[in-house]
Amino acid sequence: MKYKMKAIVGLPGSGKSTVGNLLRQLPEFVLMDFGKTVRSLSASSYLGKTLKNYIMNGESFPPEENLKLLNYILCKYEQDKAFDPRNQTIITCGNFGKAENVDVFKNYFNINQVFVLEIDENIARKRLANVHVQRPSAVSLI
Repeated sequence: MKYKMKAIVGLPGSGKSTVGNLLRQLPEFVLMDFGKTVRSLSASSYLGKTLKNYIMNGESFPPEENLKLLNYILCKYEQDKAFDPRNQTIITCGNFGKAENVDVFKNYFNINQVFVLEIDENIARKRLANVHVQRPSAVSLI
């Protein structure tokens, strides 16, 4: 069974988690926020060490590492009964790095929509620095 998925991609600070958190309030969606999960991984675990190494080097996660992370999250959600694959669609935030990487995941998931959040790099930097600025407004579908 391929899981149903909608992906939210964009630069850090573009509002991926904000949009994901709004969508997860609807019962048909379950949010899988990759940034939050990566930050919660044990630094001593293999996955934690590997992914944090990419972060420290300022690199995007390669698709194979994203698949490992997604599998980890899915197993945890299913174990906790926090996800009903028959009735819910996964909303993913930030795991693809770039919109082009979505194709790699189409072998494993039924990705029927990709939301690309666009934001000016200077505004993104300010948001990441916790400076109050206006939320991004440009959203495009591919």
